Amino acid sequence: MKHHLQTRHSEQDDNIYQTYLDEEAEKALQNSVVSTSRATVERSEGTPSVAQPSATSRRRRRDNNNTDVVPYPTEGVFMEGFHKKLVGFIAKDMQPIQIVENEGFKGLVHYLDPRVTLPSRTTLANTLIPQEFERAKAALFVELQSVTYVSLTTDCWSSRRMEPFMTVTVHSIVNGQLESRVLVTCPMTGSHTANNLSSKLETIASEWSLTEKVVCVVTDNASNIVAAVNLLTHKYREKGLWNHLPCVAHTLHLAVTDAINNTLVHGTIKQCRDLVTYFHSSHTAVEVLNKHCMYNGGLSGRQLQQDVVTRWNSQYLMLKSMLDLKLPICATIGELQRMDLSFTADQWDLMEGIFEVLSPCEQVSTELSSQRYPSLSKLFPLISLMLEGLTNVFDDNPVRYEGLFIFRNRLMRNIKHRFHNLEHTNPDFRAPKWPFVSLATFTDPRFKGMYHTEVSHVEKQLENLLYGTSHEEGDIPSTLSTSNRRSLWAAHDHRVERINEASSRPSSNSRANAINLIREYKLHPMIARHEDPLQWWKSKSDHCLLKHFLPLIEKIHCIPATSVPSEQVFSHASDLISAKRSRLSGSTVEMLLFLNRYNSLNH
Repeated sequence: MKHHLQTRHSEQDDNIYQTYLDEEAEKALQNSVVSTSRATVERSEGTPSVAQPSATSRRRRRDNNNTDVVPYPTEGVFMEGFHKKLVGFIAKDMQPIQIVENEGFKGLVHYLDPRVTLPSRTTLANTLIPQEFERAKAALFVELQSVTYVSLTTDCWSSRRMEPFMTVTVHSIVNGQLESRVLVTCPMTGSHTANNLSSKLETIASEWSLTEKVVCVVTDNASNIVAAVNLLTHKYREKGLWNHLPCVAHTLHLAVTDAINNTLVHGTIKQCRDLVTYFHSSHTAVEVLNKHCMYNGGLSGRQLQQDVVTRWNSQYLMLKSMLDLKLPICATIGELQRMDLSFTADQWDLMEGIFEVLSPCEQVSTELSSQRYPSLSKLFPLISLMLEGLTNVFDDNPVRYEGLFIFRNRLMRNIKHRFHNLEHTNPDFRAPKWPFVSLATFTDPRFKGMYHTEVSHVEKQLENLLYGTSHEEGDIPSTLSTSNRRSLWAAHDHRVERINEASSRPSSNSRANAINLIREYKLHPMIARHEDPLQWWKSKSDHCLLKHFLPLIEKIHCIPATSVPSEQVFSHASDLISAKRSRLSGSTVEMLLFLNRYNSLNH
């Protein structure tokens, strides 16, 4: 029958074959009653059964142009979940809002399920995205109310339309885990004076009920933002809140940039930049380079990295890419007869020397930009190790170039100057420029006092803090509940409880127990470098002595070493506010950047 209809009647009636299929499907649907009864018996006997869609539904899904498709209810559970996933897709992958009106996307969704009705761009922007934003914002607000201390990072940037924005990220320790979130990305109106920036920061913190919880604010070294945070530091000085920490990555950038620009290394970097620029502007040169990369096994697909003048680590990556492709570059220059771009053997050796000097700095920047684990405690050890590494950088590979030694020595001098007071701490527990660094290192079980030259100073500081914490905890309640008074043993049980509790906590009248706490901490073996110190402290939450460290740990180790979290929002913003989406409103930008970070961390 099937063959007969296709060969004999296809031109007479296009619907005959489809009618035949429909009749067969209806027969299968009637027979499914028997199958359903049999499946019921099988389930009762323990045999699993998988529900199959009806023939009618299969036919409707197969025909994309069928007008009988019944769409999902707009307010139904399925569409609510779909809308949530759609907003997450747009925010996480930085897709344009207008994608819901693109024919290709609409066709894809219709193919997957024709019952889905896509929302309009207006509905998405004015209703669905704000709803998801408010939901995520409320969840973050509840999370932040459960923590005692937070730290912030902040920076300002401008969109393609030269609209200024301020980004603020928040960092806290929740259940032994370091959490980093985007708090807000909002338009910054008016002049960026210290007073305006200070007022904006305090307003943002107040809106999130964080004013009395901000331990530290990490920023770059711009004078206006530094002055803004210092105003808040002075305002909350009595409470020890709103301290300022310079971004370590930015401070290191200033040290490296000064060493590069004020030595002969600058000329070599410029030569490298000219060569890479040539390859990026000539497709012929790239084709020849790719050919020679194929001849050298393992180099296929490699590319030369163009540097950015304002970022020293991009210069490091440029040097690395050139050294990796040294042989293909030399062969390409020779084949193209561009000897004006060639390097001598001494110049290649000089490049290798520059790369070796910059390698420790790159490692430090990468290590301290972590957002998943405490980073401030690693600052002191890494700076010490970096200086040690720079001192010995040429021991295994002696060089005869005086310019390299001048470059290295200037870099070391810059680093010592900018990070010279990491260990020094004032009596009020705040160093002039680097608050909490010394304490963070000492209370990290990976390092303890290994890198301190004056361990007694940090121990004294820690002793004062622990003694103050014991005062804040107050005395043990001496009253009994109404229910306990009915038992004769209630008074006895309460006395035992008080005695045991008092023996496991520092005395409010003496520093002796605080000293014992520090001694107990020092007796524990150091943990491996790759282990998480927060998890180690979490495991001590039931320890009779070390549990008293936990409030201090949450206060110190929530501080990041860099303002990279805020700067990373910039890169996401550049993807979001592209040339095609330069008209996005400030509120939409804020919601999408918030959801981008929130969804990325929750999935």
